[in-house]
Amino acid sequence: MKKLLGILISLILIGCGNSNGKQKSKEALGKNIKISEVKPELITRLNISSGVTEPLNEVKVVTKTGGTVKSINFKNGDKVKKDQIILVLEDQEVQSAYLKA
Repeated sequence: MKKLLGILISLILIGCGNSNGKQKSKEALGKNIKISEVKPELITRLNISSGVTEPLNEVKVVTKTGGTVKSINFKNGDKVKKDQIILVLEDQEVQSAYLKA
């Protein structure tokens, strides 16, 4: 009986002793990491978004006389600087009054 009890205690101690060794070996390995060499690469990033654009300044164009548009010097959306002629009006009454004078 003493012999059997001694064998059982020995087996229990041997079984408990192996688990500590495995845990230490896992801790010793640490975490897996990826290492790569640093090199220049082209990074492309595409952002698609929607929105509304508004002008910084908006000006109303008013004429002192009426008439028919003879020519338009700019297209819609073109940039216009101060004192540039946007369009030319043709007014028969003003032109005939000018010629009579």
